[in-house]
Amino acid sequence: MKYPELSELSGVETGTLHAIETRDSKRVEIGTAIAIAKAFGLTVEELANEESDYSERVKAHHAVRYSKTTPTVSHLASESTTRQWPTNYWPFASISPDTFKSALSTDDIERIEAYARAIIDTREADRLKNAV
Repeated sequence: MKYPELSELSGVETGTLHAIETRDSKRVEIGTAIAIAKAFGLTVEELANEESDYSERVKAHHAVRYSKTTPTVSHLASESTTRQWPTNYWPFASISPDTFKSALSTDDIERIEAYARAIIDTREADRLKNAV
């Protein structure tokens, strides 16, 4: 991925991205790390982990992002079929979007999103591995 695309996806300036990479910087502001990790579909921990290869997950994340159709998501872990969700789908039956946004902190919402992203990425990686 080129700097302009990552900059657009993450909201991090192109020059900052270049500086992080060319200086092999280990000291990055947490907000910057979170934004870059989200752009790649990873957690900050995964982004910082130099021993693991997440390239297939990143590719899968971007394949879904750039697909022309709404992604299908398994709605129950035990089911092998997928369901096409409407674009206005809200996943929590007992929590309204307004309550979710007003009662939870930004950190809470980011943790929930990271948890859901990890589940989705794991399932997508398994699906790709089984397709081979």
